[in-house]
Amino acid sequence: MNISEELTEAYIKTHYIVLHEKQFTLRIGKRSNNLLEIFKEQGVNRGAFVTACNPYSRIVSPEINTKLLSELYSILSNDYMVISGIAKDPESKWPLEKSFMVLGISMEDAMNIGRSFNQNALVWCGMNTIPKLLILTEQNF
Repeated sequence: MNISEELTEAYIKTHYIVLHEKQFTLRIGKRSNNLLEIFKEQGVNRGAFVTACNPYSRIVSPEINTKLLSELYSILSNDYMVISGIAKDPESKWPLEKSFMVLGISMEDAMNIGRSFNQNALVWCGMNTIPKLLILTEQNF
């Protein structure tokens, strides 16, 4: 399944807010010194910003999203440090989505988890802490 150019643009414009002690926002293509600090503190060099909400970008009930997030957290928290987050559309066309910043996860594992929760995309950060949008259903940007 391919996603539309409009949806891809919405993902790129989204503000990925990490609810750490010092809350900060990840933006696609823009280096994050705050994330670099966390990487150094935790001894990791990679991470992903993921959600389980609204599979395939189809809005579902808050109850379903809560259940999906709980399942995702249970999987992630066994192996990784997980920080709560929120994906926020700056144009308010999409509802806020509760999410997680997952420290130390490999790109492959993040993509597999995203796909298992029927997500179209996730945000990946390597050692350079420049967030990259990974489309799980087609090419990456």
